[in-house]
Amino acid sequence: MSKEDQEILKNPQVLEVIESMFVEAFRQGSSGVAHEISSILVQDWGFRLSEIAVPTHFWQGKKDNNVPYQWAQWMTNECPTSELTLFEDEGHLIIFNHAKEIFSHLKPD
Repeated sequence: MSKEDQEILKNPQVLEVIESMFVEAFRQGSSGVAHEISSILVQDWGFRLSEIAVPTHFWQGKKDNNVPYQWAQWMTNECPTSELTLFEDEGHLIIFNHAKEIFSHLKPD
């Protein structure tokens, strides 16, 4: 993990949230997680990003060692209705520092 993410993980409340997420994800075993990683995430989803017509917002930390920020830049370029917020000094765990900002962009139908 990036230095930025390691700092976030020093917060006991963050560790509690992450632990509860993993406990729930594996509550009924590892087959669901394995299926998601090995099948769903790597399959053709049946559409191209260029076909997305609704406003889409990507959030990414530039110092993310799990998901390269260049992927978010590529997706933003491919999706004509998208916008990217790139946090220069953040890693993978941006949600813990930017939850209010990120969730405030969600709008009910």
